[in-house]
Amino acid sequence: MNWRSYSISLTPFTPIHIGDGSQLEAYEYAVVGDRYYRVSLDRLMTRLSDKARDDLGRYLERDLVGLRKFVREHFSPELVEYEAAASPRFREVYETKLAQVQNQLIVFPFQRSGGSPLIPGSSLKGALRTAILDNLIAAPIPDRSYADTVEATALDYMGDRRPNIPADPLKGFRVADAALPSGSIIAEQIETKKKEGGRLQDLSMQILREVTGSIATGEEIAIASEIRIYDEFLNGRIARLKQGLGWLAEACNGFYRDKVLVAEETYFRGVPEVEKVYQSLRARIGEGSFVVRLGWGSGLDSISLNLRNQKPRPVKTRKLIGGTFPLGWLLVSYK
Repeated sequence: MNWRSYSISLTPFTPIHIGDGSQLEAYEYAVVGDRYYRVSLDRLMTRLSDKARDDLGRYLERDLVGLRKFVREHFSPELVEYEAAASPRFREVYETKLAQVQNQLIVFPFQRSGGSPLIPGSSLKGALRTAILDNLIAAPIPDRSYADTVEATALDYMGDRRPNIPADPLKGFRVADAALPSGSIIAEQIETKKKEGGRLQDLSMQILREVTGSIATGEEIAIASEIRIYDEFLNGRIARLKQGLGWLAEACNGFYRDKVLVAEETYFRGVPEVEKVYQSLRARIGEGSFVVRLGWGSGLDSISLNLRNQKPRPVKTRKLIGGTFPLGWLLVSYK
């Protein structure tokens, strides 16, 4: 099977969270100093005396706060599965609420493979697919349209009555996983904001997640990845992919920069901290690069064609870190 490969470089512009579907209780991790550690309870058990092991068993049965404190007091580097930086915001929540039994202090981990964080190729492909669909759809999407029918019609794999999935031409468009440096993950607190009367209001929802470092937060990370295109799968609707990544870049900037980013700038108008972040993002999108938005917290407008609907569904809240940094913006450069 013939295919062409294109090297790309990924740079998180704002923090990104792509979860692995699990969640950590406060006794499955510990914060020591400014570091966050994922702890192995199995390793802890093997290192305890008989008495300490009995104490741990009692805590597991009926004393959640005691269990958290026990794990922290018995912490040692040998127990660590992986570690990351803990932001000041995260540390403050942990320290003030560790003894509150009603507060679970759940953390949502970042996607990993073999213990190392990564941006899955499937996540990036999904973001690219959304931009391609936006480029191919000329008219507003009618109300009550089925998403799978809209996609199949746009990409020309609609059967007589339902999508013919095996004929989806984007089966020939593949994106490799991108390994992140081990030190690029941060444990963060994320806020939910709602704009009322021209001001952002904090909805006081506690959210703790592992996120990437980013340009906006002071850490520029370049991650190598690859796009492979198999010509045999492509049809006339996406034949321009045979010419390289130029059309893909045009589609991504046309959707994420010219539609999603504009909607976000409108929402945050009058909020100077966020306005400054988005001004900087626009300035970084140049020749040979494009922008996408992916992962948790990106919002409905980024992960769907909501903005192309005849009646877009209003999105009333946004996720921010430190009242300043939106989630999910990724710069992609290519040659």
